[in-house]
Amino acid sequence: MKNRDANIEFGKRVKARRIELGMSQEELALKAGYNGRSSISLVELGKRDIPASKVQALAKALEIEPTELIFGKKYFDKDRLLDIYIGLNDKSREHLLNYAQFLKDGDNHEDG
Repeated sequence: MKNRDANIEFGKRVKARRIELGMSQEELALKAGYNGRSSISLVELGKRDIPASKVQALAKALEIEPTELIFGKKYFDKDRLLDIYIGLNDKSREHLLNYAQFLKDGDNHEDG
């Protein structure tokens, strides 16, 4: 993640979840494969870009879905999305998947 505001929000979610679990920064660093507490502090302050591999590691250590860690609960409701998908016919499912891929591809182009 390379957007400063996104890094700050991500960091807030990391910190909130870490505190919710009663985990120290040092414990989280160890579980997520960071070198130490200072690395987690930089993540929580939004002062560090997070590669996808570290998002996965942090999410696992914090016992949370990576998408929830990135977007927060209010932005992503996988159960709702799954319910919608299941309720569609095959043709509509294909349209939904194509549209999702279109959005993803567009997001990737904007980052470059």
